Amino acid sequence: MNKITLAPLPSFHHIIKSYFIRNIDLDEVSKPWLVRESDISYWFSRSTISMLLIIQWYQKLTGIKNPVIWLPEYFCNEPVQFLKKYGYQFIFYKINDSLFPDWSICKSMSLKQKPDIFFLVHYFGKCNEARLARKFCNDSKCILVEDAAHVMKPFSEIGQYGDFTFYSQHKLFAIPDGSLLVQSINSKVLKNLSDKDPVSTFREIYMALPKTSPGSTKWLLKRIAQKLLPDSIWLNKKKVNQSKSLTISYKPLQSFLGKQLFYSELKNIDDYILKRKKNDMDINKSYKIFNDLSDHDYIPYMAMLNIYNQEDVNKYYFLKGSPFMKWPDLPEEIDLTTDINSKAKFFKNNHLFVPIHQSINTNAIKRMKKLLDI
Repeated sequence: MNKITLAPLPSFHHIIKSYFIRNIDLDEVSKPWLVRESDISYWFSRSTISMLLIIQWYQKLTGIKNPVIWLPEYFCNEPVQFLKKYGYQFIFYKINDSLFPDWSICKSMSLKQKPDIFFLVHYFGKCNEARLARKFCNDSKCILVEDAAHVMKPFSEIGQYGDFTFYSQHKLFAIPDGSLLVQSINSKVLKNLSDKDPVSTFREIYMALPKTSPGSTKWLLKRIAQKLLPDSIWLNKKKVNQSKSLTISYKPLQSFLGKQLFYSELKNIDDYILKRKKNDMDINKSYKIFNDLSDHDYIPYMAMLNIYNQEDVNKYYFLKGSPFMKWPDLPEEIDLTTDINSKAKFFKNNHLFVPIHQSINTNAIKRMKKLLDI
């Protein structure tokens, strides 16, 4: 299939196969994402729910009503807006040119106000500095949450150091919803936070959730339409970021179709990994401005093109039939800043992101390269 879509498409084989799947062992399904035998897994509709429950868990565990929550400045606005509706406020920490936390600035910030919850993001499938984040959190006596929403499967330090790690399978697989939260019980910090049991405390919060999940029929019909209709229909639509006014439905659990489709795709993970790596290399090795061919010891979420010229970014972004994306829609606190040294705004305004998921074939890659004049 030569079509270009921003998200993976399910094959008709997987759609049909999924409807015959009835008994799903979620513990077995979770195993590829658990790095320790003692890890505990929970499935939700999306990772924003994981973020909400982690904060609520911290409040219940410690009795602290307004925990100090640190997020990187380069972060998607959608979950921030959702969580603000619950009264939570955030402190945004600086990142460096490698998308790692600027630890010297973080340490200076912590002298004024230490975090209670520190989120570390593994951007675009690459491993961030989890070991250093663990040291910082130990020194600050706070918990560490690893945001692995762009990670198809854990490797290296991912999942090794966080008190919690969450994944967004619905972003990497052709499923309508599904996000895995992994709780670790090995943290030294947890032992000093409270006399309460952190595992049973989270379980109580989980059991109190409404037993609702998002509808999946609309998603399925849309994906089938994308498989049957020309991709110009959606590629030519005007791109407008709407997360600042987006209403997120609070339906916390994964849908049954999400579970069925995901289960039907599990055996294909290794093939998907190879396809993503190949597509990423095919785009990057030809791009004339790209100057940092990275090794592929990671599984790419999207191909990131370093353009360094905002005019060229906009030229490619607004091309007719352009599949190229800017990421993310930044939180208002960052988007409105006048800080000329903001790395978040630099990455947002001077980079393009290219879909290289497992539904993209060689001909689709050639089409995108032609748009980039390569």
